Amino acid sequence: MKGFISIDCGAANPNNDPDLNIYYETDDGFVDSGHNQQVSSDFMYGRLRQSSKTLRVFPNGTRNCYTIRPTSGGNSSKYLIRAAFLYGNYDGQSQPPTFDLYIGVNYWATINFSSIDSYIHNEIIHVVPSADHTIQVCLVKTSTGIPFISSLELRPLNDTMYQTDATTLALYKRLNIGSNANIRHPQDVHDRLWWADDTNYTATTKFGRWNLTSDPVLVRRSDSYDVPVGVLETFSMADSTGSLSINWQTTIAADKWIVYFHFAEMVDLSLLRDFTIYINGKNLTKISLEYLTPVTIPSEQFTSGIGFNFRFVPTYAGQSPILNAVEVYYLLDPSRIPTALDDANAMNGIKTMYNVMKESWQGDPCVPTNFTWEGVNCSTEDPPRITSLNLSSSGLKGNMANSLANLTELEYFDLTANKLSGSVPKNLLRRASANTLQLRYVVG
Repeated sequence: MKGFISIDCGAANPNNDPDLNIYYETDDGFVDSGHNQQVSSDFMYGRLRQSSKTLRVFPNGTRNCYTIRPTSGGNSSKYLIRAAFLYGNYDGQSQPPTFDLYIGVNYWATINFSSIDSYIHNEIIHVVPSADHTIQVCLVKTSTGIPFISSLELRPLNDTMYQTDATTLALYKRLNIGSNANIRHPQDVHDRLWWADDTNYTATTKFGRWNLTSDPVLVRRSDSYDVPVGVLETFSMADSTGSLSINWQTTIAADKWIVYFHFAEMVDLSLLRDFTIYINGKNLTKISLEYLTPVTIPSEQFTSGIGFNFRFVPTYAGQSPILNAVEVYYLLDPSRIPTALDDANAMNGIKTMYNVMKESWQGDPCVPTNFTWEGVNCSTEDPPRITSLNLSSSGLKGNMANSLANLTELEYFDLTANKLSGSVPKNLLRRASANTLQLRYVVG
């Protein structure tokens, strides 16, 4: 699919998933650390997807990162990013690890398995500024075991979907209400994973399925969410009280939440189904459902303690509100600012040109501060700038990299005890002559 990036982590060869109709590539070129493993033979059964049978493990270093370079353009790009994990007792120890997952420099989630066969997937909707052209997903060793990852997927989204001023939305729940089936690609053109309704909530509701003889032709003139028909054909409906009420408890402590309610009227009623939506007692909006016209209603950002109450109250007596699907997201803390882009690009250029294999040279050079690259010192401003770089005795060979000149805030730079040739960038020499840079090097 156009713009899809699907990585089967730890796989020796690319493969095609015939059920999803998705091509998975190996993680060559996306990551430069870790090694391949395969789940235990005890897990090679049933309908386990190929992308879950292999994994990449990271025994060395504190932080290890995948770098993805999407191809979509525009002023900003919006992506669904999904990371999946199946321990599968690959090491024969029957002790799943616990580790952290980061998107760029910001914390995403803690990966904690309840059993050796637990399958975990974490998903975000992430906006990448046009000035940046990379997405980094990092696994961070904490206290227990070795981090790993089974698959990593990126799906481009339309800018009209999931509109919010938040940089990153983390998925809490996406439910196919009233259904016992999971649905994703190819039924969902964006490859969102709609989980079967876990009914892990209390509700004044009954479940139903529209009596459809064939897939209806939906009117999507004002609908950019493309919720699959297979999701919209089931629903929950208010019980005899007339109001539909759903109470949800959550164990995630998040400051702000956003909910997306999805509706589709599949019965040609003489009087439109009309009702008001409330979240935690606050009026969100009133809607009328038109025949065969899907509607998505997003909430505003709201705060919540340990749970939610969603209530749908009919306008007219005798009508029953419905709900076909729901997505619940929480906002990730975006407070950490990454290293200035020119500095980060310069450092990655140095890493690539000289094949620097230092364990700490993963992810952002400066941020978070406890993961700053070896030999690098940074300013405390936002965004951080690289002020000191010690590459002495680093085994560097070849010509002096032109990207070195882009580190314009350097105050100290040591290149001694390497095998470099060529001339030092003039910008560095000028600054050394002006005594704004302490430059140590030997060429030739």
